[in-house]
Amino acid sequence: MRYGITLFLIIVACIFMIVPKITGNQSNGISNITATPAEKHNIEIGVRETIQYFKKYKQNLKDEVKIVSVNKLSAYSTLVNEYKLSESQAELVAVGRGFYMGNTIFINTQIADNRVIQIGTVAHELTHHYQKQLTKSTDSLFWLQEGMADVTSGNILEECGQTVPQLIPISQLNLPANLNLTKLRSNEDWIQSVSQYGADAVYIYSSLAVRELIFQTSYWSLIEFYTELNRNKNIEKSFKKAFHIELDDFEQKISEDIKGKKKERFYYKYY
Repeated sequence: MRYGITLFLIIVACIFMIVPKITGNQSNGISNITATPAEKHNIEIGVRETIQYFKKYKQNLKDEVKIVSVNKLSAYSTLVNEYKLSESQAELVAVGRGFYMGNTIFINTQIADNRVIQIGTVAHELTHHYQKQLTKSTDSLFWLQEGMADVTSGNILEECGQTVPQLIPISQLNLPANLNLTKLRSNEDWIQSVSQYGADAVYIYSSLAVRELIFQTSYWSLIEFYTELNRNKNIEKSFKKAFHIELDDFEQKISEDIKGKKKERFYYKYY
């Protein structure tokens, strides 16, 4: 999920889910509710481009993906009855662009209301699926998890020619002075920080950190992190193995760079 409005949406979006074989109405690997032809086309682009992106890193999509596009309030009864969501879960669709629930990625095209956001939302959610494919560990480093999905969706949008990023200097971001990566490590940390600082701030902070990791090493190191996590089930050891720096040291460095408003650090805004 890119930017949620409620705390509950953040909780749902941060959960990794395994996506099994598609059921229901199908079209090129996509199952939709009340989707317009344009929405369906954008979703298909997002799936295709994300699959191609991860193939560069020797990662294949192991399961077909079901994506449900919802753009009308009347579709909520279908969500409750067909997809077995509670009323409160179905209401989450109304306040965010996309999230996992069970075996499905839901895209709210009333919020994700244009081509770029729809493609980017699909790319973000599918990145979480690839992360889950790489590791079965129940532990997760949430700022890396969400930052990687954010950066990946932006990379995909740029590489497939959908948009050009706006580079915003960190001096213009006005990030909360007390926010840092140590407050974004666990699920509980993430939820509390979203409540305290807002979703925009925690996603921007996480994206800045992941771009720095890629700059210092490469995108391959993100793949290695999850591979190592699957092997040893230890976040700190996996981080050191993949990025050649202690987790505590990296988090401190990022905090110092952001608070010091390092001139060469930018946030990449795609929409």
